[in-house]
Order: sequence, then structure tokens, then C-alpha cells
Amino acid sequence: MEQGSIEELLQKAEKLRSELGGSQDMPRIERNLKQLEAVGKELWSRTAYNTSRDSCDIRASVLLGSKGYDLQKVSQHLESLSTNKKLPIIEHPKDSYDVQSFLKYERENAVLSVIEEVKKSTFELVDNNYWDYMNKDWNEYKSKLLNLFVNAEEFEQSAIVDNRNLDETLKRLNASIRTPQQIGKSIDEHELHDIECIINQILTDKNRTNYDEDVNFIYNLRDHHNRTIELLNSHLGSLVAERKVEGSKRERIELFTIKLAEKLCNEGNTAEKETIGVFYLLLDLMTFFDYYHSKLYNDALDTIVRLNILPFRNVDIKLKINQFAQLSEEIRRNIPEILIATMNILYHQYKEARANASQPISKFGLINENSNEEKLCNEIRQKGKTLITYAGMVNYRMPGDTSAKLVQLEVLMN
Repeated sequence: MEQGSIEELLQKAEKLRSELGGSQDMPRIERNLKQLEAVGKELWSRTAYNTSRDSCDIRASVLLGSKGYDLQKVSQHLESLSTNKKLPIIEHPKDSYDVQSFLKYERENAVLSVIEEVKKSTFELVDNNYWDYMNKDWNEYKSKLLNLFVNAEEFEQSAIVDNRNLDETLKRLNASIRTPQQIGKSIDEHELHDIECIINQILTDKNRTNYDEDVNFIYNLRDHHNRTIELLNSHLGSLVAERKVEGSKRERIELFTIKLAEKLCNEGNTAEKETIGVFYLLLDLMTFFDYYHSKLYNDALDTIVRLNILPFRNVDIKLKINQFAQLSEEIRRNIPEILIATMNILYHQYKEARANASQPISKFGLINENSNEEKLCNEIRQKGKTLITYAGMVNYRMPGDTSAKLVQLEVLMN
């Protein structure tokens, strides 16, 4: 309303009041309209401009509380939002029959879940972009290094790789025409392929006798020592118990692995400790079987006792059974043959000790007391019983005739 209209209205109101001033029937007005206007403006200014935040919060809390909202709890939830902490989970209303509280709970949890999901996806996106950039930068740097050396490396490699597939060699010589990303991958693949070719040629080429070049070539591929030894372990595991015959696959692989083992031991290697341990153990087992097949029983027994993979006393049975599970598959698959060979060695030692115990050595016709030989026979029988107990208790599916052979040999010693 315009200012002039208000003044006219006030004047009319004053005139009307004066006309009614002398009447005794009407009540007297203690404040005129100008006074009421001034009081109203003062009240409005105090409530609209000078009200404190605390009083506003109190009034807002009262108003929202009447509608079912807890202003203090909502404020705490909003202030607790942070990128370093997970969003709080809204407590489920205790009264399962309160539909409004249940809907409120579901809505608030849905909002918080969306915020948390967006934050998580944002962090993952930033992290992925960072690593993609780092990998791209490293690949570019590695490609520059490979481009500098690829040509020289290609031409050098009880020269070296002879008689190989010509097409594979040509592919390696043409590596420079491929993309830098493909070069690093292809070199690794070809090196592994060359290692497999060397091992396969040793196993199949009967005229192959000089292994120095092959050993040097494989050793120089230091990044692949572990893979090389894994391949050799696989082949050794299937050949370790065979008799070594001149020119046989067993002899060729043994000569090669001994040369490689000496170089790995003397000059260091990058193979894993467990893999190299299995490799040396297989070589020792090959030595054991070489002694056994050559009927050097004392040397064979000393070797298998030193390797400490079989129990020869009753108190060691449980320990060796527990250790059996830690052996590699290449060793476990040879345990039946090792048991039979060891039992045969014990049987031959038993026969020898029994023969000495029954022979008189006095030229006067007197028979000496052979207590030492009898004691040795008893010790050998006890070792045989221990091996049979171990074979029956170990958690491994052995060939059906293994137990029969062991029992038969044990019976012959009684």
C-alpha cells in the first residue's frame, strides 16, 4: 500500500475516533493507530533481523520435531561427511511396524550408499588412470632400450641356437619391424621357446655330447632361471629312478643338469629357493639310484640317509609323514621306487651280515660269538619294519605292488 493511502487512512481514523470520543457506550482506545504502527514495526524488526541463530535453531527443531524429524541427529550426520571416512549407517528403526520410520531409514541409507559409491568409483578411476600413465611411460622407456640392443642380441642368440627351426630364427631377426610393445613380449616368448628346444634336443638327440654352449646360453638368460629349472625338474622327476645306460635319455639329461647345477651354484642364480632346492634334491636322488643300480649298496644307503627324506627309526615316522606333504610332486612320485630300492639295499646288507654271523673263523674249529653280526641283523630288520610302517601310513596313493614288494623283502629278513 502506498504511503499516501496510509496517511489518509490514519486521518480518517483520527477523525472517526474524535467523533466517538464523547460517547460513554464505546470503550476508550489507549493507543492510536500511529502508535500501533510503530509498535508493529519494532516487533517485526526484532523478530526478523535481530533473532539469534540459537533461537532460530530451537524454533526450527520444535517445528521439525512436530513433523517427526530430529534436527540434531540430521545435523550430526551432515557434519560427519568426510572423504577420509566411510559414511555412517543409519540405524534401523526398532519398531518394525512404524512404516514412516522404515521408509525414512531406507531413504537415508539409499542416499548415503549413492554418495559412498560415487566416492569409491572416483578414487578407483583416478588410481587406474595413474597406473595406466605409469605403465605407458615405462613401456616407452623400455622400448627405447630394447631398440638399442635388440639387433645385437638377436644375432648373438642301499649364433648359439644351432639346429633350430629356421622360421623361428627369421621371426626373431624381423622383430625390429614390429611395434615396440610387441618386442619385449616376443623376446621373452622366444627365449622360453629356446630353453624348451634345448631340453627337448638333449632328450632326443643321441649324438649330443657337448653341453657347454647350451649351459652358457641358458645361464645368460638370467630372467628365466626359475622357469628353466622348473622344466628340468619335470623331466628329472620322470627319469630319476631309471638305470643309467650309455647314450640313454637318462644319461644325457643327468650330464646336462650336473653342468648347469655347477654353474648355478658357483656363479649364482635368480631361481626361487624352493625350486632350486627341488632341483638339487633330484640330482642327489639320481646319484642314489646310480649307486643302487651299480650295486654300491653302502654308498647308496649313505646317500639316502644323508638326504633325510625316509625314516629309519620308529620315532621318526610321524615327523617324516608330516614332511611328506611339503615335498614337491617330482619327489613324491619317486618315493615308491626309493622305498623299494632302500629295502633291497637293507636286504642285501642283511644277507651279508647273516652270512658272516654263521661262518666259523677259528682255525681250531671253534665258533666265535657273533654278537656284533646278530646286533647288525636286528638293526637292519628294525629299519625294514620302519619303512613298511611309513609306507602304510603316508597319505599317498602308491602303486599296488609297492607294499607287496616291501612286505616280501621284510619277510626274507626274518
